Amino acid sequence: MKGAANHRRIQILQLLSHQPSLTLYEIRDGIGVANQTASEHLRRLCFSGLVQKRPLGRLVLHNLSPLGRQMVAWLQPLTTENPPCPTPQKPDPKSPAVVGFHIVPHAP
Repeated sequence: MKGAANHRRIQILQLLSHQPSLTLYEIRDGIGVANQTASEHLRRLCFSGLVQKRPLGRLVLHNLSPLGRQMVAWLQPLTTENPPCPTPQKPDPKSPAVVGFHIVPHAP
C-alpha cells in the first residue's frame, strides 16, 4: 500500500493501466515530471511489486504487475471524479417531514 502512497505514483499506475509497456520517457511525459522524479517513482513502484520492468534493447518497458492491476481496481472508485454534491435546499416549513420543537426553560 505504501508504494502507491503518492499522487504521482497513482498517476503512473493509472497511466500504465490505460497504456501498458511504457518507457520512462513516455511515463515522464504522461505525468509531466522530470526524468529523475519519474525514475524514483518507478523504482518505488517496482520495489513494492506494483510495476514490473522488461528490457527491450536499450529501453526498459514498464507494466503493471498482477498486484498493480489489483491496486488500480481498488483505487478506481477513490480516484474517479464524483459529481458535486447538490446544494442544500431550505426546508419547506409546511412539509410534514419537518418537525418543529420548542425550548422549554428549565424549572429551578
